[in-house]
Amino acid sequence: MSGSLYPASLPGLKAEVLRQYVWNTGYQKALANKASALSYMAYPDVHFELSYEILRDNLSPSDIKALVGLHNQMAGRGDTFLYTDPEFNTVSAQLIGTSTGSTSTRYQIVATYQNAGGPGSPEAIQNLNGTPTIFDNGTAISGTHYTIDALGGLTFSISPTTGHTITWSGSFYYRCRFDQDTIDWQKFMDRAWQASKVPFTSELV
Repeated sequence: MSGSLYPASLPGLKAEVLRQYVWNTGYQKALANKASALSYMAYPDVHFELSYEILRDNLSPSDIKALVGLHNQMAGRGDTFLYTDPEFNTVSAQLIGTSTGSTSTRYQIVATYQNAGGPGSPEAIQNLNGTPTIFDNGTAISGTHYTIDALGGLTFSISPTTGHTITWSGSFYYRCRFDQDTIDWQKFMDRAWQASKVPFTSELV
């Protein structure tokens, strides 16, 4: 499990970016036309597909070498890397949970892609970018009162007061794995390359 970062802000990235939320649901419809469904996942995976119309090799650092280098370092699908989704990488006062009493000490850090007050489902956040701010009922609290583990688990030394909301602000990465062991890198002119499809998907540890 590497800490390598996916190359950000390469100028040849096309505006068309595919972003999919991936759920795993068991669905069955009986002869009587009654349906039943069971979700096997508490949190979705997020699938990305990027396309590059030009990856330059006439600059230092080289665009094409940055991407090919990362894919080879990961041995294709062999390892994971960190990706900053430019559309969703920061939250402010994101609800984590509500304290239920003296045993309510551990919470999963989450982020929800939604309108304020609108529908949405949380995503588990395991990879923070920088130091987050944790709030107890709207008041920022010192890091001496909690720990955050490698799985995004927030544990308080003393449970917050019953009924208090726990929120956080900060930035995060997606931990992703390339979908393919092989990616087509196409040279179309001197020191200029293309990649029509670079697919990868987030995963939890």
